[in-house]
Amino acid sequence: MEISELITKYKAIILNITIILLTLFIISKLNTKQQNKLKLINQGMKSESQKTQLLDSISKTEKKLTSYDNFLVRRDESAVISTMSNLAAESGVQVATISPDSGQQYDDYIKLPFNLTLKAPDYHSLGRFVSKLESHSDIFVVENAQILSGYNQESLKINLTVSYVVLKK
Repeated sequence: MEISELITKYKAIILNITIILLTLFIISKLNTKQQNKLKLINQGMKSESQKTQLLDSISKTEKKLTSYDNFLVRRDESAVISTMSNLAAESGVQVATISPDSGQQYDDYIKLPFNLTLKAPDYHSLGRFVSKLESHSDIFVVENAQILSGYNQESLKINLTVSYVVLKK
């Protein structure tokens, strides 16, 4: 048998093998393209996931800042005076006078000082008042304290300078 006879005899088989090999080659190329597309999609998903996490973090930080802003909202002087008077009454301290002083402007906040003249039955009452002031949800800072009468007196006379601190918008 010659080659031409073998080719004729196995022509159909050779054609089928060639088609199968060509099909396998094409499938391999398509599979490679699909794998590359999947890699790109996965990278895009990772990138979007990171962006989402960053946006969530920014959103949480913004909510915290908003809550701090609301916490440090400026109230009018009469409301601040009322708050200090109520805290004094709760502590057993009498307020003789409260007078606002001129405010001090800083870059991020405003400090509004108040001069208070108080009458307290004892040091413990005065301590409770100062403690309530400085632990109040509004920001109060005792800047100066001067006890004018003391030891053998019925009550203490105190001059306090208390500042109310407000965040600028």
